[in-house]
Amino acid sequence: KNMTEAAIEVYYFGIRGRGDAIRILLEDIGVEYQNVVVDFASDWPEIKSNPTLCQFGQLPIFKDGSFILSQSNAILRHIGRTFNRSGESATDAAVLDMICDSAEDLRGSYLGVIYRGVDEDSFKETMKKSLAYFETFLETNGSFGGDEFSFADASLLSVVDALQLNFLSDSFDEFPKLKSWYETVCASPAIKAYFEGDRPERVN
Repeated sequence: KNMTEAAIEVYYFGIRGRGDAIRILLEDIGVEYQNVVVDFASDWPEIKSNPTLCQFGQLPIFKDGSFILSQSNAILRHIGRTFNRSGESATDAAVLDMICDSAEDLRGSYLGVIYRGVDEDSFKETMKKSLAYFETFLETNGSFGGDEFSFADASLLSVVDALQLNFLSDSFDEFPKLKSWYETVCASPAIKAYFEGDRPERVN
């Protein structure tokens, strides 16, 4: 099913979190969508109890007319396939899946500090090991998936952007290829406009 621009809605809490990568990708593509901000106290109980809209009891939710999808990475991949942001071949798509899943691993470690009390110094070691893999990948391949900004780029950008606010601020220069990639995508007109516009201020 092709997306009908006027029908697209993205449901998420009033934070960046897992909804940010979805919005980043849609903004870069130039797809019109409605950002539905879900208030945890007043909106979430009703949405969560609606099995048609909230199929797996969590946000974000992507709604395109009657088509409803949850799970943030499934949403990213769906958008990527629909708008040709998932590579030009099955092998391209597989590589982007690898990047996206690796970004998700890093996000999970980061959220451990925020929500589960994981030691920050321990996390920084994990973070640097993870970022070194992305750095090496860029050194070897030049990009994460060609010239087109992909669903995997959006996922990684949302994670790296959260990290550079605190944990990465004093060590980003250790990863020059990754830092250059980050600065380049952040400077692209659509993403720059989103970052400077109505993007939620709270990260998580």
